Amino acid sequence: MNSVQQVTGVLATYGYLSQWIVWLFVDAVGLLLWWNQIQAGGSGALGMFVLMIVKTFNAFYGMYLWSKTTEYQD
Repeated sequence: MNSVQQVTGVLATYGYLSQWIVWLFVDAVGLLLWWNQIQAGGSGALGMFVLMIVKTFNAFYGMYLWSKTTEYQD
């Protein structure tokens, strides 16, 4: 996942709206991983799952704000 996050950082640097789509993908995968940890009874998994929900909400909100203030560049 780290390499996907690095690509997203590069896209953000150049101002592409598609970075938010990549972040949503990364967050969705993270949500699935932490949900599986909750189901397996992993300690601390609930806190990380809640954090991933907040990050996903942040990505949706960032995509909304970004699309309102800039033109689609891809």
